[in-house]
Amino acid sequence: MFTGNENHDVTLADAKAMTKKFRDKAGSGAILGGFFGKKAVEEILDQQDCVGIRYYYGENDEGDPVVVIVGVTANGNDMTLGKLAEIARPCPPFCKESPLNKD
Repeated sequence: MFTGNENHDVTLADAKAMTKKFRDKAGSGAILGGFFGKKAVEEILDQQDCVGIRYYYGENDEGDPVVVIVGVTANGNDMTLGKLAEIARPCPPFCKESPLNKD
C-alpha cells in the first residue's frame, strides 16, 4: 500500500494558493499551522516498520485546533502503540512571515 517513497511535491504557487484559501475561510486570529521539532518527527519515522506519517485533526482542551501525527506501516496501519506527537507550536504566534502565511 505505502512504500515511503510516495510523491508529495507541490509547487510554491500551488501551496500559496491552498494556504490562502484556508486563511480566507478561517478568518483573523485562526491557527494557520504549527511547528514540530526534528526530534519528534525523527522519533516517529525511526520506528521499526514505519514508512511515513499520518496526521489527524483534533482539538485541545482550550478548543484550539491541533494536528496529531503518528507513524504508518507499509500496510497503512497507524502505529498507535509507538511514538505519537501533538503539542505543535502554533502559528501564530510561533511563526515568521512566509509566502505560505501571507498574501
